Amino acid sequence: MVGSDRSRAWHEVAAVPGGFYLTRRSSEASTLAYFDLATGKETPLTTLEWYAASLAVSPDRTRLLYDCIQGLEIDLMLTELAEERS
Repeated sequence: MVGSDRSRAWHEVAAVPGGFYLTRRSSEASTLAYFDLATGKETPLTTLEWYAASLAVSPDRTRLLYDCIQGLEIDLMLTELAEERS
């Protein structure tokens, strides 16, 4: 079993035979790592600019596709509801 301390969410993990790739995020970057299920060891691979999520690994494990989230904008919206009619 792999502890939940490895990653915060499913979109920060990509499973491959024998282990998985994961990101550990900070406020300005993400660290890409590989967790080997046989040894139970995590190996940091590189630092990715910004926050990386939605990992996908190519079948030959030579490429990694991910979302690069640089900022998040949220609009607060208000709408009026029609009065309930009986």
